[in-house]
Amino acid sequence: MIVCRAFWWSLALVVISSVVGYVTGRFVASFCGHLGSRCVSCLQVGGAMLLCWGTLFVRGWEIQSWTGKTPLERVNRCIYRALYCVGTAVMVFSLAAT
Repeated sequence: MIVCRAFWWSLALVVISSVVGYVTGRFVASFCGHLGSRCVSCLQVGGAMLLCWGTLFVRGWEIQSWTGKTPLERVNRCIYRALYCVGTAVMVFSLAAT
């Protein structure tokens, strides 16, 4: 049950991040014009960097407690998810604003 809930919650976060990136990208493109290829490339590199940073940042065994609910562990998960959600939104934004 825990794995199933985590699976669907992570899918929801990815979908929400993608929708936010897409809607924002289309909004910017319609009001400010389409982004140039150099800007799109910079956004894609930035998004990829955020995704990689989230992957390399996450701490595991060195901060793990028996319950997995210490403030440090919660902050770790929050930062990890934030980096991934923002990275995904930036990548989708760069595609939608072209």
